Amino acid sequence: MISQTTKRRTSYKIDKIFWFIVALLPVLVYLTVNRQNPSAPGFFTFLESFSPFSFVSDIFDEVTQTAFNTTFAVNDYLAYVAGVEVFHVMFDVVVFIPRLAHKWISKAVQDE
Repeated sequence: MISQTTKRRTSYKIDKIFWFIVALLPVLVYLTVNRQNPSAPGFFTFLESFSPFSFVSDIFDEVTQTAFNTTFAVNDYLAYVAGVEVFHVMFDVVVFIPRLAHKWISKAVQDE
């Protein structure tokens, strides 16, 4: 039988690996699609069309324009990663609430 700490460590590692792969998804898609295509656009050009979080990219562009008087090509990727992390936090909250309610209900039923 697997101990509870081993299950937690395994699920923790799987969770971290999954979200790492999601954060690297634009890189993986770019490398897969444009592996042997010499006329493929550059990575940052591809990322501009791939990014579903354009409003976050606009915020990063505005901040770097104000601070450095220029915008960086990596802003689109940073916007994607920030959007993934916001989604990750929202997902964890949505998953946490039923777990917490289940724990409270099981304690309430157990005491009777």
